[in-house]
Amino acid sequence: MTGKKCEKTIVAALAVMISTSAMAFDVDGCRSGMSYQELAPVVQEQGWSLYPFAAIPGVYDEYRLGTDGKPTSDVNDLGPASFSLCQGRLVSYSRGIGPDSEYADTPRSLLANYGSNPHLSVTQQKWAAQADGYVTVVTTRWDRNGRSG
Repeated sequence: MTGKKCEKTIVAALAVMISTSAMAFDVDGCRSGMSYQELAPVVQEQGWSLYPFAAIPGVYDEYRLGTDGKPTSDVNDLGPASFSLCQGRLVSYSRGIGPDSEYADTPRSLLANYGSNPHLSVTQQKWAAQADGYVTVVTTRWDRNGRSG
């Protein structure tokens, strides 16, 4: 990805992360700046494969692929993480957390490691896949060492 497309992806990734400064990250074995070739084995070690998200160049999701090398239609074969690469380098990593199994433990751990969190937002929008459903996104940001993270 180059030029304007790359710039739009970076702006979108930053807007989604609600970050006010560029920061390196190293989470779940994924580090900012990794190449696709470095990222793919990390994802495979976790039992998934990278597959491009057709609507946005440079964005990849985790899937379990069928024998044809493409994602299956089984919802259980969609992984929890998404990755954005710009000019071949990882610039964004996001991972959903299970509402029943991980939600309470994740904020508890973040609070223990980084203290109280004054940056919290909640958004809700219609879920395109289900006429009467909604997707709710809770976004948090902790400041570490005077920088947002």
